[in-house]
Amino acid sequence: MPRLKEWKSKRKLLRDLKRYRWRVWFSNERKKKRTGLEEIIRDAVGGNTFRAFRCNGKNKPSEVFREWAQRALSKRTLDELSKVRSQRKYDEWLWRLVRNFQKEWNSKMRPIPYGPHVKLVNLLVKFLCTSDVIDQTKIRRFIWFLHVPLDSYTIAAVRKIVAVGPIRKNATMGFIKSRELYDTLQLEIRTIARKAKVPPIALDCLAWDSRH
Repeated sequence: MPRLKEWKSKRKLLRDLKRYRWRVWFSNERKKKRTGLEEIIRDAVGGNTFRAFRCNGKNKPSEVFREWAQRALSKRTLDELSKVRSQRKYDEWLWRLVRNFQKEWNSKMRPIPYGPHVKLVNLLVKFLCTSDVIDQTKIRRFIWFLHVPLDSYTIAAVRKIVAVGPIRKNATMGFIKSRELYDTLQLEIRTIARKAKVPPIALDCLAWDSRH
């Protein structure tokens, strides 16, 4: 796996976020023509992420997630997302989806920390933005509201910058133990992104996608 990159100052991270061509990343991903939900769901979360979870009898992490996502991303759910016009409305939509996923996962799998639940859902929404399932004009509006999937790469990117107390080196998605810590990190990242005049998801593209 590529080495984690840590930014030692907010100034340097702002500089790199401003330079990073996040729109090009999304454009290139859209050229892969993910037109169906099954393809989007498959590509959203890779095997390296699922390997962090244990099977529960015959239930496999990848199968539980993908079967849930196929049902959860109903026409009604996608229509609600396409109508989102504010951060508050997006957050409400997202947390309904997260709670639905937590309920499904906990009914079939061993419990996992808070962070992984949210990361999987955030990755799923990120990849929705690379498809034609939702009209691109609507995606260009709500892409600015997306949350950053918090994992070892995105946490390392900001761990020396954000004011959330000490974050150990090589912290993973399991480091996010609570909604409070999650919200604090997202707010810190959103503040940085606002100063760079980019959507917060650009940090994920810079920290993860540009290194893979």
